[in-house]
Amino acid sequence: MRALLEEFMNNYAYARDHDPIKGHPLSNVMKRMVEKVQAISCVATYDGIIVEGSIGKGNWAKIPWLALLDSRITDTTQKGVYVVYLFSEDMSRLYLTLNQGVTEISQKLGTIEARRSLRDKAQEIGARPDVQALDGFRVGNDIDLATMSHLGLLYVEGTIAYKEYHARDLPDDNVLERDLCSLLSVYKNYADETAVIDRKSRPPVNYRDTVHSIYEYIKAKGFVFEEDLLFNFFLSLKTKPFVILAGISGTGKTKLIELFAEAVGATSDNGRFELIPVRPDWNDSSDLLGYRNLEGKFQPGILTRVIQRALSDINNPYFVCLDEMNLARVEYYFSDFLSLLETRRWYKGELRTNKIFRETDFVFQEDREEFAGLYIPENLYIVGSVNMDETTHPFSKKVLDRANTIEFFEVALDNYGSYQETIHFEGQAFLPQKVSSSVLRSEYCVLSDCLPERKAIVDEVVNILTKVNDILQPANLHVGYRVRDEISFYMIYNQEFGLMDKDKAFDWQLLQKILPRLQGSSRKIYQALIGLFELCTNVPLESSEGAAEEAENVLENVAVVRWPRSARKIAYMLGRYEEDGFTSFWA
Repeated sequence: MRALLEEFMNNYAYARDHDPIKGHPLSNVMKRMVEKVQAISCVATYDGIIVEGSIGKGNWAKIPWLALLDSRITDTTQKGVYVVYLFSEDMSRLYLTLNQGVTEISQKLGTIEARRSLRDKAQEIGARPDVQALDGFRVGNDIDLATMSHLGLLYVEGTIAYKEYHARDLPDDNVLERDLCSLLSVYKNYADETAVIDRKSRPPVNYRDTVHSIYEYIKAKGFVFEEDLLFNFFLSLKTKPFVILAGISGTGKTKLIELFAEAVGATSDNGRFELIPVRPDWNDSSDLLGYRNLEGKFQPGILTRVIQRALSDINNPYFVCLDEMNLARVEYYFSDFLSLLETRRWYKGELRTNKIFRETDFVFQEDREEFAGLYIPENLYIVGSVNMDETTHPFSKKVLDRANTIEFFEVALDNYGSYQETIHFEGQAFLPQKVSSSVLRSEYCVLSDCLPERKAIVDEVVNILTKVNDILQPANLHVGYRVRDEISFYMIYNQEFGLMDKDKAFDWQLLQKILPRLQGSSRKIYQALIGLFELCTNVPLESSEGAAEEAENVLENVAVVRWPRSARKIAYMLGRYEEDGFTSFWA
Protein backbone atom coordinates (compact mmCIF):
# COMPACT_ATOMS: atom_id res chain seq x y z
CA MET A 1 0.00 0.00 0.00
CA ARG A 2 2.81 2.39 0.89
CA ALA A 3 4.50 1.91 -2.50
CA LEU A 4 1.26 2.65 -4.33
CA LEU A 5 0.63 5.77 -2.25
CA GLU A 6 4.14 7.03 -2.98
CA GLU A 7 3.74 6.42 -6.71
CA PHE A 8 0.40 8.20 -6.69
CA MET A 9 1.49 11.23 -4.65
CA ASN A 10 4.78 11.66 -6.53
CA ASN A 11 3.07 11.85 -9.92
CA TYR A 12 -0.45 13.18 -9.43
CA ALA A 13 0.17 16.94 -9.30
CA TYR A 14 2.23 16.94 -12.49
CA ALA A 15 -0.27 14.69 -14.30
CA ARG A 16 -3.18 16.91 -13.27
CA ASP A 17 -1.46 19.99 -14.67
CA HIS A 18 -0.06 18.50 -17.88
CA ASP A 19 -1.81 15.28 -18.96
CA PRO A 20 -5.32 14.36 -20.12
CA ILE A 21 -7.14 12.22 -17.58
CA LYS A 22 -8.58 9.68 -20.00
CA GLY A 23 -6.62 6.44 -19.90
CA HIS A 24 -3.96 7.84 -17.57
CA PRO A 25 -1.89 5.22 -15.68
CA LEU A 26 -2.76 6.88 -12.35
CA SER A 27 -6.30 5.62 -12.79
CA ASN A 28 -4.92 2.11 -12.61
CA VAL A 29 -2.83 3.03 -9.55
CA MET A 30 -6.03 4.18 -7.81
CA LYS A 31 -7.74 0.94 -8.82
CA ARG A 32 -4.88 -1.08 -7.33
CA MET A 33 -5.05 0.94 -4.11
CA VAL A 34 -8.77 0.15 -3.86
CA GLU A 35 -8.00 -3.54 -4.34
CA LYS A 36 -5.27 -3.39 -1.66
CA VAL A 37 -7.68 -1.82 0.81
CA GLN A 38 -10.36 -4.40 0.00
CA ALA A 39 -7.89 -7.18 0.79
CA ILE A 40 -7.08 -5.88 4.31
CA SER A 41 -8.60 -8.33 6.79
CA CYS A 42 -10.77 -5.82 8.69
CA VAL A 43 -12.20 -4.61 5.37
CA ALA A 44 -12.64 -8.02 3.78
CA THR A 45 -14.66 -9.21 6.80
CA TYR A 46 -16.77 -6.03 7.08
CA ASP A 47 -20.17 -7.06 5.71
CA GLY A 48 -21.75 -4.38 3.53
CA ILE A 49 -18.64 -2.21 3.11
CA ILE A 50 -18.15 -0.40 -0.20
CA VAL A 51 -14.64 0.65 -1.23
CA GLU A 52 -14.17 3.10 -4.07
CA GLY A 53 -11.73 5.77 -5.18
CA SER A 54 -11.68 8.64 -7.65
CA ILE A 55 -9.23 10.84 -9.49
CA GLY A 56 -12.10 12.65 -11.22
CA LYS A 57 -14.59 12.05 -14.01
CA GLY A 58 -13.70 13.79 -17.25
CA ASN A 59 -11.45 16.23 -15.38
CA TRP A 60 -8.80 15.73 -12.73
CA ALA A 61 -10.02 16.04 -9.15
CA LYS A 62 -8.39 18.75 -7.04
CA ILE A 63 -8.72 16.46 -4.03
CA PRO A 64 -8.59 12.78 -5.07
CA TRP A 65 -9.96 10.33 -2.54
CA LEU A 66 -10.39 6.70 -1.54
CA ALA A 67 -13.49 6.00 0.56
CA LEU A 68 -15.00 3.18 2.61
CA LEU A 69 -18.78 3.34 3.05
CA ASP A 70 -21.10 1.21 5.16
CA SER A 71 -23.96 0.49 2.75
CA ARG A 72 -26.49 0.43 5.60
CA ILE A 73 -26.13 4.17 6.13
CA THR A 74 -24.79 5.49 2.82
CA ASP A 75 -23.81 4.16 -0.58
CA THR A 76 -22.50 7.38 -2.07
CA THR A 77 -19.74 9.79 -1.11
CA GLN A 78 -22.16 12.66 -1.76
CA LYS A 79 -23.91 12.18 1.58
CA GLY A 80 -23.67 10.49 4.96
CA VAL A 81 -20.73 9.54 7.16
CA TYR A 82 -17.87 7.40 5.94
CA VAL A 83 -14.12 6.76 6.20
CA VAL A 84 -12.07 8.44 3.49
CA TYR A 85 -8.44 9.02 2.56
CA LEU A 86 -8.09 12.62 1.33
CA PHE A 87 -5.03 13.73 -0.65
CA SER A 88 -4.09 17.40 -0.27
CA GLU A 89 -4.17 19.36 -3.51
CA ASP A 90 -0.38 19.84 -3.49
CA MET A 91 0.14 16.13 -2.71
CA SER A 92 2.28 16.92 0.31
CA ARG A 93 -0.07 15.28 2.82
CA LEU A 94 -2.52 12.40 3.08
CA TYR A 95 -5.32 12.34 5.63
CA LEU A 96 -7.15 9.27 6.89
CA THR A 97 -10.44 10.76 8.07
CA LEU A 98 -13.84 10.01 9.46
CA ASN A 99 -15.79 12.42 7.32
CA GLN A 100 -19.09 13.45 5.78
CA GLY A 101 -20.45 13.67 2.25
CA VAL A 102 -20.74 17.31 1.23
CA THR A 103 -22.31 17.41 -2.24
CA GLU A 104 -25.97 16.79 -1.42
CA ILE A 105 -26.07 18.98 1.66
CA SER A 106 -24.45 21.93 -0.13
CA GLN A 107 -26.95 21.60 -2.98
CA LYS A 108 -29.88 21.52 -0.56
CA LEU A 109 -28.79 24.18 1.96
CA GLY A 110 -26.31 26.36 0.13
CA THR A 111 -22.68 26.82 1.14
CA ILE A 112 -23.10 28.85 4.35
CA GLU A 113 -25.79 26.65 5.91
CA ALA A 114 -24.04 23.51 4.70
CA ARG A 115 -20.80 24.50 6.45
CA ARG A 116 -22.70 25.13 9.68
CA SER A 117 -24.55 21.82 9.44
CA LEU A 118 -21.36 19.88 8.67
CA ARG A 119 -19.55 21.46 11.64
CA ASP A 120 -22.43 20.68 14.01
CA LYS A 121 -22.61 17.06 12.87
CA ALA A 122 -18.82 16.68 13.13
CA GLN A 123 -18.84 17.98 16.71
CA GLU A 124 -21.73 15.70 17.65
CA ILE A 125 -20.04 12.55 16.34
CA GLY A 126 -16.61 13.69 17.51
CA ALA A 127 -17.89 13.83 21.09
CA ARG A 128 -18.51 10.07 21.11
CA PRO A 129 -16.23 8.30 23.63
CA ASP A 130 -14.95 5.81 21.05
CA VAL A 131 -13.97 8.65 18.69
CA GLN A 132 -12.25 10.52 21.52
CA ALA A 133 -10.32 7.36 22.42
CA LEU A 134 -8.86 6.81 18.93
CA ASP A 135 -5.11 6.33 19.40
CA GLY A 136 -2.99 8.61 17.23
CA PHE A 137 -5.98 10.47 15.74
CA ARG A 138 -7.02 14.06 16.28
CA VAL A 139 -10.65 15.02 16.74
CA GLY A 140 -11.63 18.17 14.86
CA ASN A 141 -11.43 19.71 11.42
CA ASP A 142 -8.06 21.46 11.36
CA ILE A 143 -6.76 19.51 8.37
CA ASP A 144 -4.91 21.37 5.63
CA LEU A 145 -5.85 20.23 2.13
CA ALA A 146 -3.94 23.15 0.58
CA THR A 147 -6.97 24.00 -1.53
CA MET A 148 -9.41 26.78 -2.25
CA SER A 149 -11.82 24.51 -4.13
CA HIS A 150 -15.44 24.60 -3.00
CA LEU A 151 -15.71 20.88 -2.24
CA GLY A 152 -12.26 20.76 -0.64
CA LEU A 153 -13.18 23.47 1.86
CA LEU A 154 -16.42 21.67 2.68
CA TYR A 155 -14.48 18.45 3.27
CA VAL A 156 -12.46 20.33 5.88
CA GLU A 157 -15.67 21.43 7.64
CA GLY A 158 -17.07 17.88 7.55
CA THR A 159 -14.02 16.21 9.10
CA ILE A 160 -14.82 14.45 12.38
CA ALA A 161 -11.44 12.86 13.19
CA TYR A 162 -8.24 12.38 11.23
CA LYS A 163 -4.67 11.16 11.12
CA GLU A 164 -2.11 13.02 9.01
CA TYR A 165 0.65 11.41 6.93
CA HIS A 166 3.40 13.32 5.14
CA ALA A 167 4.30 12.32 1.59
CA ARG A 168 8.01 12.16 2.40
CA ASP A 169 7.48 10.06 5.53
CA LEU A 170 4.69 7.59 4.86
CA PRO A 171 4.50 4.75 7.43
CA ASP A 172 4.89 1.11 6.45
CA ASP A 173 1.97 -1.10 5.48
CA ASN A 174 1.51 -2.51 8.98
CA VAL A 175 0.94 0.95 10.45
CA LEU A 176 -1.34 1.98 7.60
CA GLU A 177 -3.46 -1.14 8.09
CA ARG A 178 -3.56 -0.74 11.87
CA ASP A 179 -4.69 2.88 11.61
CA LEU A 180 -7.39 2.05 9.07
CA CYS A 181 -8.72 -0.86 11.11
CA SER A 182 -8.84 1.28 14.27
CA LEU A 183 -10.88 3.96 12.53
CA LEU A 184 -13.04 1.39 10.76
CA SER A 185 -13.92 -0.23 14.09
CA VAL A 186 -15.22 3.09 15.43
CA TYR A 187 -17.05 3.73 12.17
CA LYS A 188 -18.74 0.33 12.38
CA ASN A 189 -19.96 1.09 15.91
CA TYR A 190 -21.47 4.33 14.65
CA ALA A 191 -23.03 2.62 11.62
CA ASP A 192 -24.50 -0.18 13.77
CA GLU A 193 -26.28 2.36 15.97
CA THR A 194 -27.34 4.61 13.10
CA ALA A 195 -28.72 1.74 11.04
CA VAL A 196 -30.91 0.61 13.95
CA ILE A 197 -32.21 4.15 14.49
CA ASP A 198 -32.90 4.53 10.77
CA ARG A 199 -34.86 1.30 10.66
CA LYS A 200 -36.97 2.35 13.63
CA SER A 201 -37.60 5.90 12.42
CA ARG A 202 -38.13 5.13 8.74
CA PRO A 203 -41.81 4.46 8.00
CA PRO A 204 -42.36 1.18 6.17
CA VAL A 205 -43.15 1.46 2.48
CA ASN A 206 -46.84 1.08 1.71
CA TYR A 207 -46.50 -0.79 -1.55
CA ARG A 208 -50.20 -0.76 -2.34
CA ASP A 209 -50.35 3.03 -2.01
CA THR A 210 -47.17 3.37 -4.07
CA VAL A 211 -48.53 1.32 -6.97
CA HIS A 212 -51.91 3.02 -6.71
CA SER A 213 -50.18 6.40 -7.06
CA ILE A 214 -48.42 5.11 -10.19
CA TYR A 215 -51.80 3.93 -11.51
CA GLU A 216 -53.38 7.33 -10.88
CA TYR A 217 -50.46 9.12 -12.54
CA ILE A 218 -50.78 6.99 -15.68
CA LYS A 219 -54.55 7.46 -15.65
CA ALA A 220 -54.10 11.22 -15.37
CA LYS A 221 -51.99 11.09 -18.50
CA GLY A 222 -54.98 9.72 -20.40
CA PHE A 223 -54.03 6.03 -20.48
CA VAL A 224 -56.40 3.68 -18.70
CA PHE A 225 -55.25 0.22 -17.67
CA GLU A 226 -56.90 -1.92 -15.02
CA GLU A 227 -55.23 -1.48 -11.65
CA ASP A 228 -54.61 -5.21 -11.28
CA LEU A 229 -52.46 -5.00 -14.43
CA LEU A 230 -50.29 -2.39 -12.68
CA PHE A 231 -50.08 -4.57 -9.57
CA ASN A 232 -49.04 -7.47 -11.78
CA PHE A 233 -46.47 -5.40 -13.68
CA PHE A 234 -44.97 -4.15 -10.41
CA LEU A 235 -44.77 -7.66 -8.93
CA SER A 236 -43.23 -8.99 -12.13
CA LEU A 237 -40.48 -6.34 -12.02
CA LYS A 238 -39.93 -7.00 -8.32
CA THR A 239 -39.61 -10.73 -8.96
CA LYS A 240 -37.12 -10.32 -11.80
CA PRO A 241 -35.92 -7.19 -13.65
CA PHE A 242 -36.88 -8.54 -17.09
CA VAL A 243 -40.50 -8.40 -18.25
CA ILE A 244 -42.08 -8.82 -21.69
CA LEU A 245 -45.25 -6.97 -22.71
CA ALA A 246 -46.83 -8.76 -25.66
CA GLY A 247 -49.90 -8.25 -27.81
CA ILE A 248 -51.29 -6.63 -30.92
CA SER A 249 -49.92 -3.32 -32.12
CA GLY A 250 -51.28 -0.11 -30.63
CA THR A 251 -52.50 -1.42 -27.26
CA GLY A 252 -50.24 0.81 -25.15
CA LYS A 253 -47.40 -1.55 -24.30
CA THR A 254 -44.57 0.91 -24.89
CA LYS A 255 -46.56 3.74 -23.32
CA LEU A 256 -47.11 1.74 -20.15
CA ILE A 257 -43.36 1.22 -19.78
CA GLU A 258 -42.60 4.89 -20.39
CA LEU A 259 -45.31 6.21 -18.04
CA PHE A 260 -44.54 3.69 -15.29
CA ALA A 261 -40.91 4.84 -15.37
CA GLU A 262 -41.97 8.50 -15.49
CA ALA A 263 -44.29 7.99 -12.51
CA VAL A 264 -41.31 6.93 -10.35
CA GLY A 265 -39.08 9.76 -11.59
CA ALA A 266 -37.22 8.04 -14.45
CA THR A 267 -37.32 9.97 -17.72
CA SER A 268 -35.26 10.28 -20.86
CA ASP A 269 -34.38 13.83 -19.79
CA ASN A 270 -32.62 12.68 -16.60
CA GLY A 271 -31.08 9.67 -18.35
CA ARG A 272 -32.98 7.08 -16.32
CA PHE A 273 -35.29 5.91 -19.12
CA GLU A 274 -33.96 4.69 -22.44
CA LEU A 275 -36.08 3.59 -25.39
CA ILE A 276 -34.08 1.29 -27.68
CA PRO A 277 -35.79 0.33 -30.96
CA VAL A 278 -34.70 -3.18 -31.94
CA ARG A 279 -33.57 -3.57 -35.55
CA PRO A 280 -34.24 -6.66 -37.68
CA ASP A 281 -30.55 -7.01 -38.62
CA TRP A 282 -29.32 -7.52 -35.05
CA ASN A 283 -27.65 -10.93 -34.89
CA ASP A 284 -25.39 -10.48 -31.85
CA SER A 285 -25.07 -8.31 -28.74
CA SER A 286 -22.70 -5.71 -30.24
CA ASP A 287 -25.39 -3.09 -30.86
CA LEU A 288 -26.47 -3.26 -27.23
CA LEU A 289 -23.24 -3.94 -25.37
CA GLY A 290 -20.53 -2.72 -27.76
CA TYR A 291 -17.76 -3.85 -30.08
CA ARG A 292 -14.12 -3.21 -31.00
CA ASN A 293 -13.56 -1.04 -34.07
CA LEU A 294 -10.87 -1.68 -36.67
CA GLU A 295 -8.27 0.06 -34.50
CA GLY A 296 -9.17 -2.13 -31.53
CA LYS A 297 -10.87 0.72 -29.66
CA PHE A 298 -13.97 -0.37 -27.75
CA GLN A 299 -17.19 1.33 -28.85
CA PRO A 300 -19.75 0.92 -26.03
CA GLY A 301 -23.33 0.07 -26.94
CA ILE A 302 -26.30 2.05 -25.72
CA LEU A 303 -27.16 -0.51 -23.02
CA THR A 304 -23.61 -0.38 -21.67
CA ARG A 305 -23.91 3.39 -21.27
CA VAL A 306 -27.17 2.97 -19.35
CA ILE A 307 -25.51 0.37 -17.12
CA GLN A 308 -22.70 2.82 -16.33
CA ARG A 309 -25.21 5.51 -15.37
CA ALA A 310 -27.21 3.10 -13.21
CA LEU A 311 -24.11 1.88 -11.38
CA SER A 312 -23.16 5.46 -10.51
CA ASP A 313 -26.68 6.20 -9.18
CA ILE A 314 -27.60 2.98 -7.40
CA ASN A 315 -30.37 4.53 -5.26
CA ASN A 316 -32.58 5.35 -8.25
CA PRO A 317 -34.31 2.92 -10.64
CA TYR A 318 -33.32 2.91 -14.33
CA PHE A 319 -35.51 1.53 -17.12
CA VAL A 320 -34.72 0.29 -20.61
CA CYS A 321 -37.52 -0.40 -23.09
CA LEU A 322 -36.51 -2.75 -25.90
CA ASP A 323 -39.18 -1.71 -28.38
CA GLU A 324 -40.44 -4.45 -30.72
CA MET A 325 -37.78 -6.71 -29.31
CA ASN A 326 -38.70 -9.70 -31.49
CA LEU A 327 -38.10 -7.93 -34.82
CA ALA A 328 -34.76 -9.75 -34.51
CA ARG A 329 -34.24 -13.14 -32.89
CA VAL A 330 -33.98 -12.41 -29.18
CA GLU A 331 -31.65 -15.38 -28.64
CA TYR A 332 -29.14 -13.86 -31.06
CA TYR A 333 -28.71 -10.41 -29.55
CA PHE A 334 -29.91 -10.83 -25.95
CA SER A 335 -28.83 -14.33 -24.96
CA ASP A 336 -25.65 -13.21 -23.18
CA PHE A 337 -27.58 -10.67 -21.11
CA LEU A 338 -30.23 -13.22 -20.13
CA SER A 339 -27.56 -15.68 -19.04
CA LEU A 340 -25.91 -13.00 -16.92
CA LEU A 341 -29.20 -12.28 -15.14
CA GLU A 342 -29.16 -15.87 -13.92
CA THR A 343 -25.88 -15.22 -12.08
CA ARG A 344 -27.47 -12.72 -9.67
CA ARG A 345 -26.31 -13.25 -6.11
CA TRP A 346 -25.97 -11.30 -2.88
CA TYR A 347 -22.62 -9.60 -2.41
CA LYS A 348 -22.18 -7.38 0.66
CA GLY A 349 -25.83 -6.37 0.74
CA GLU A 350 -26.10 -5.80 -3.02
CA LEU A 351 -27.52 -7.95 -5.82
CA ARG A 352 -24.75 -8.49 -8.35
CA THR A 353 -24.23 -10.51 -11.50
CA ASN A 354 -21.05 -11.80 -13.04
CA LYS A 355 -19.13 -9.20 -15.01
CA ILE A 356 -20.47 -8.37 -18.46
CA PHE A 357 -17.07 -8.30 -20.17
CA ARG A 358 -13.83 -10.25 -19.85
CA GLU A 359 -10.46 -8.55 -19.52
CA THR A 360 -9.51 -10.14 -22.85
CA ASP A 361 -12.38 -8.36 -24.63
CA PHE A 362 -10.27 -5.18 -24.67
CA VAL A 363 -7.09 -4.18 -26.46
CA PHE A 364 -6.42 -0.86 -24.73
CA GLN A 365 -5.86 -0.44 -21.02
CA GLU A 366 -8.15 2.60 -20.79
CA ASP A 367 -11.03 0.54 -22.21
CA ARG A 368 -10.26 -2.27 -19.79
CA GLU A 369 -10.32 0.14 -16.85
CA GLU A 370 -13.61 1.73 -17.90
CA PHE A 371 -15.63 -1.32 -18.90
CA ALA A 372 -14.11 -4.58 -17.60
CA GLY A 373 -15.61 -4.20 -14.13
CA LEU A 374 -19.20 -3.61 -15.25
CA TYR A 375 -22.01 -5.89 -14.09
CA ILE A 376 -25.80 -5.67 -14.34
CA PRO A 377 -26.82 -3.37 -11.47
CA GLU A 378 -29.70 -4.16 -9.14
CA ASN A 379 -31.50 -0.91 -10.08
CA LEU A 380 -31.76 -1.64 -13.83
CA TYR A 381 -35.05 -2.94 -15.25
CA ILE A 382 -35.41 -4.24 -18.80
CA VAL A 383 -38.88 -4.34 -20.35
CA GLY A 384 -39.48 -5.57 -23.87
CA SER A 385 -42.50 -4.69 -25.99
CA VAL A 386 -43.54 -7.36 -28.46
CA ASN A 387 -45.97 -7.40 -31.38
CA MET A 388 -46.84 -11.00 -32.10
CA ASP A 389 -47.64 -11.32 -35.81
CA GLU A 390 -46.29 -12.91 -38.96
CA THR A 391 -43.55 -10.25 -39.32
CA THR A 392 -41.81 -11.11 -36.03
CA HIS A 393 -39.86 -14.00 -34.53
CA PRO A 394 -41.31 -16.36 -31.90
CA PHE A 395 -39.69 -16.73 -28.49
CA SER A 396 -37.69 -19.75 -27.44
CA LYS A 397 -38.28 -21.51 -24.11
CA LYS A 398 -35.04 -19.96 -22.84
CA VAL A 399 -36.54 -16.49 -23.16
CA LEU A 400 -40.00 -17.43 -21.88
CA ASP A 401 -38.52 -19.20 -18.84
CA ARG A 402 -36.61 -16.08 -17.86
CA ALA A 403 -39.39 -13.49 -18.06
CA ASN A 404 -42.90 -12.72 -16.99
CA THR A 405 -44.81 -12.34 -20.26
CA ILE A 406 -47.75 -9.96 -19.83
CA GLU A 407 -50.27 -10.08 -22.66
CA PHE A 408 -52.03 -6.96 -23.96
CA PHE A 409 -55.04 -8.19 -25.87
CA GLU A 410 -58.20 -6.51 -24.61
CA VAL A 411 -58.97 -3.12 -26.13
CA ALA A 412 -61.69 -0.73 -24.88
CA LEU A 413 -62.00 1.94 -27.55
CA ASP A 414 -64.57 3.89 -25.50
CA ASN A 415 -61.97 4.70 -22.83
CA TYR A 416 -61.19 8.03 -24.46
CA GLY A 417 -63.59 9.76 -22.06
CA SER A 418 -61.26 9.02 -19.16
CA TYR A 419 -58.73 11.49 -20.55
CA GLN A 420 -61.13 14.41 -20.15
CA GLU A 421 -62.07 13.29 -16.66
CA THR A 422 -58.57 12.90 -15.22
CA ILE A 423 -56.00 15.04 -16.99
CA HIS A 424 -56.89 18.23 -15.13
CA PHE A 425 -55.63 16.65 -11.90
CA GLU A 426 -52.09 16.33 -13.24
CA GLY A 427 -50.82 19.55 -11.69
CA GLN A 428 -52.17 18.61 -8.27
CA ALA A 429 -52.26 15.09 -6.89
CA PHE A 430 -50.70 13.05 -9.64
CA LEU A 431 -47.15 14.27 -9.99
CA PRO A 432 -44.22 11.86 -10.40
CA GLN A 433 -43.04 10.54 -7.04
CA LYS A 434 -39.49 9.76 -6.00
CA VAL A 435 -39.28 6.01 -5.58
CA SER A 436 -36.07 4.45 -4.32
CA SER A 437 -34.62 1.56 -6.27
CA SER A 438 -35.06 -0.54 -3.10
CA VAL A 439 -38.84 -0.46 -3.62
CA LEU A 440 -38.47 -2.35 -6.91
CA ARG A 441 -35.36 -4.36 -6.05
CA SER A 442 -35.74 -8.12 -5.60
CA GLU A 443 -35.53 -9.20 -1.96
CA TYR A 444 -35.03 -12.85 -2.84
CA CYS A 445 -32.46 -14.35 -5.17
CA VAL A 446 -32.71 -18.06 -4.37
CA LEU A 447 -35.51 -19.94 -2.65
CA SER A 448 -33.52 -20.33 0.57
CA ASP A 449 -33.64 -16.52 0.99
CA CYS A 450 -37.33 -16.72 1.91
CA LEU A 451 -37.23 -19.90 4.01
CA PRO A 452 -38.36 -20.85 6.59
CA GLU A 453 -40.42 -17.68 7.13
CA ARG A 454 -42.42 -18.03 3.91
CA LYS A 455 -42.47 -21.82 3.72
CA ALA A 456 -46.29 -22.01 3.82
CA ILE A 457 -46.59 -19.91 0.65
CA VAL A 458 -43.84 -21.88 -1.09
CA ASP A 459 -45.51 -25.18 -0.14
CA GLU A 460 -48.80 -24.00 -1.63
CA VAL A 461 -47.10 -22.92 -4.88
CA VAL A 462 -45.19 -26.21 -5.13
CA ASN A 463 -48.39 -28.20 -4.54
CA ILE A 464 -50.14 -26.46 -7.46
CA LEU A 465 -47.10 -26.63 -9.75
CA THR A 466 -46.79 -30.35 -9.09
CA LYS A 467 -50.32 -30.77 -10.46
CA VAL A 468 -49.43 -28.54 -13.42
CA ASN A 469 -46.34 -30.65 -14.13
CA ASP A 470 -48.39 -33.85 -14.04
CA ILE A 471 -50.49 -32.36 -16.84
CA LEU A 472 -47.53 -31.00 -18.85
CA GLN A 473 -45.18 -33.98 -18.44
CA PRO A 474 -46.62 -36.10 -21.32
CA ALA A 475 -45.95 -33.19 -23.71
CA ASN A 476 -42.46 -32.71 -22.23
CA LEU A 477 -43.39 -29.14 -21.23
CA HIS A 478 -43.09 -29.42 -17.46
CA VAL A 479 -41.47 -26.55 -15.58
CA GLY A 480 -38.24 -26.58 -13.59
CA TYR A 481 -36.74 -24.97 -10.53
CA ARG A 482 -36.37 -21.49 -12.01
CA VAL A 483 -40.10 -21.19 -12.70
CA ARG A 484 -40.92 -22.64 -9.27
CA ASP A 485 -38.70 -20.10 -7.54
CA GLU A 486 -39.91 -17.08 -9.49
CA ILE A 487 -43.60 -17.91 -9.03
CA SER A 488 -42.91 -18.39 -5.31
CA PHE A 489 -41.21 -14.99 -5.08
CA TYR A 490 -44.11 -13.34 -6.92
CA MET A 491 -46.67 -14.88 -4.57
CA ILE A 492 -44.64 -13.96 -1.48
CA TYR A 493 -44.33 -10.32 -2.56
CA ASN A 494 -48.03 -10.19 -3.34
CA GLN A 495 -48.96 -11.42 0.13
CA GLU A 496 -46.41 -9.20 1.89
CA PHE A 497 -47.63 -6.07 0.08
CA GLY A 498 -51.36 -6.88 0.13
CA LEU A 499 -51.89 -6.16 -3.56
CA MET A 500 -54.24 -8.94 -4.78
CA ASP A 501 -55.90 -12.03 -3.33
CA LYS A 502 -53.77 -15.11 -3.84
CA ASP A 503 -55.96 -16.76 -6.49
CA LYS A 504 -55.93 -13.62 -8.62
CA ALA A 505 -52.14 -13.40 -8.26
CA PHE A 506 -51.58 -17.05 -9.16
CA ASP A 507 -53.92 -16.64 -12.14
CA TRP A 508 -51.50 -14.02 -13.52
CA GLN A 509 -48.57 -16.36 -13.00
CA LEU A 510 -50.26 -19.30 -14.68
CA LEU A 511 -51.07 -17.01 -17.60
CA GLN A 512 -47.54 -15.58 -17.81
CA LYS A 513 -45.19 -18.39 -16.84
CA ILE A 514 -47.00 -21.56 -17.94
CA LEU A 515 -49.31 -20.95 -20.90
CA PRO A 516 -46.76 -19.21 -23.19
CA ARG A 517 -44.82 -22.51 -23.26
CA LEU A 518 -47.67 -24.34 -24.99
CA GLN A 519 -47.65 -24.22 -28.77
CA GLY A 520 -47.70 -26.71 -31.60
CA SER A 521 -49.86 -29.19 -33.48
CA SER A 522 -49.29 -32.23 -31.29
CA ARG A 523 -52.29 -33.97 -29.80
CA LYS A 524 -50.43 -33.91 -26.50
CA ILE A 525 -50.61 -30.10 -26.52
CA TYR A 526 -54.39 -30.31 -26.91
CA GLN A 527 -54.68 -32.79 -24.05
CA ALA A 528 -52.45 -30.62 -21.85
CA LEU A 529 -54.69 -27.62 -22.49
CA ILE A 530 -57.77 -29.63 -21.52
CA GLY A 531 -56.03 -30.74 -18.31
CA LEU A 532 -55.04 -27.17 -17.43
CA PHE A 533 -58.56 -25.89 -18.10
CA GLU A 534 -59.97 -28.49 -15.73
CA LEU A 535 -57.40 -27.46 -13.10
CA CYS A 536 -58.36 -23.78 -13.52
CA THR A 537 -62.11 -24.35 -13.28
CA ASN A 538 -62.41 -27.59 -11.29
CA VAL A 539 -64.88 -28.66 -14.00
CA PRO A 540 -64.10 -31.75 -16.13
CA LEU A 541 -64.53 -31.49 -19.89
CA GLU A 542 -66.37 -34.50 -21.29
CA SER A 543 -65.55 -33.95 -24.96
CA SER A 544 -62.12 -34.86 -26.32
CA GLU A 545 -62.81 -33.33 -29.74
CA GLY A 546 -64.95 -30.21 -29.30
CA ALA A 547 -63.45 -29.09 -26.01
CA ALA A 548 -63.29 -25.41 -27.00
CA GLU A 549 -67.06 -24.96 -27.20
CA GLU A 550 -67.55 -26.89 -23.98
CA ALA A 551 -64.94 -24.73 -22.28
CA GLU A 552 -66.73 -21.57 -23.42
CA ASN A 553 -69.99 -22.91 -21.99
CA VAL A 554 -68.30 -23.57 -18.66
CA LEU A 555 -66.99 -19.99 -18.53
CA GLU A 556 -70.45 -18.62 -19.30
CA ASN A 557 -72.36 -20.77 -16.82
CA VAL A 558 -70.09 -21.50 -13.88
CA ALA A 559 -70.45 -18.78 -11.26
CA VAL A 560 -67.00 -19.06 -9.69
CA VAL A 561 -63.85 -19.97 -11.62
CA ARG A 562 -60.67 -20.12 -9.56
CA TRP A 563 -58.33 -18.82 -12.28
CA PRO A 564 -60.57 -17.12 -14.87
CA ARG A 565 -57.92 -15.28 -16.93
CA SER A 566 -56.00 -18.44 -17.60
CA ALA A 567 -59.18 -20.40 -18.26
CA ARG A 568 -60.32 -17.88 -20.90
CA LYS A 569 -56.92 -18.01 -22.58
CA ILE A 570 -56.94 -21.81 -22.60
CA ALA A 571 -60.41 -21.83 -24.17
CA TYR A 572 -59.10 -19.55 -26.92
CA MET A 573 -56.06 -21.81 -27.48
CA LEU A 574 -58.30 -24.88 -27.68
CA GLY A 575 -60.40 -23.12 -30.31
CA ARG A 576 -57.32 -22.30 -32.39
CA TYR A 577 -56.20 -25.91 -32.26
CA GLU A 578 -59.58 -27.16 -33.43
CA GLU A 579 -59.79 -24.61 -36.26
CA ASP A 580 -56.18 -24.61 -37.50
CA GLY A 581 -54.68 -27.84 -36.24
CA PHE A 582 -52.11 -25.69 -34.45
CA THR A 583 -52.25 -23.52 -31.38
CA SER A 584 -50.14 -20.91 -29.63
CA PHE A 585 -50.40 -18.54 -26.71
CA TRP A 586 -49.91 -15.61 -29.05
CA ALA A 587 -52.91 -14.02 -30.71
